[in-house]
Amino acid sequence: MTLTIVFEILVVVAVLTAIAIPLFRPVDDEYILAQKLSLEEGDQYHQLLYKKENFLSTLKDLEFEYETGKLSKEDFDETKEDFELKAIQVIKEIEEMEKAAKEAVSKPKKKGKQDLFCTSCGKKVGSDAKFCPSCGKQV
Repeated sequence: MTLTIVFEILVVVAVLTAIAIPLFRPVDDEYILAQKLSLEEGDQYHQLLYKKENFLSTLKDLEFEYETGKLSKEDFDETKEDFELKAIQVIKEIEEMEKAAKEAVSKPKKKGKQDLFCTSCGKKVGSDAKFCPSCGKQV
């Protein structure tokens, strides 16, 4: 009986240890950032969205730190201005990309000059021709 209790305690300790080990490992911030930004190559739009959210979150954190008295007025103003300028720049880039995408979607594709063929003889006719140069029939 006591042997089974000792065995059960050892099993519980082993399971808890296996669960707890990953919780106490240091977090590699560079790895996490690389994973978040490792979107498809050239997917600058999503990277800009991530930066925007990061800057806005940092601004909220700064305001909280200032309100709780952890930052001086001078430090708060200087840091806030710096992050606001960065956020504004990123937002402008996002808006430009969205505007370009909307314009690309809304503009109808220009049709190139299509080749015309004579209905009578089947020969190729210029797009501005009114008569077939081969057989003389009206196009």
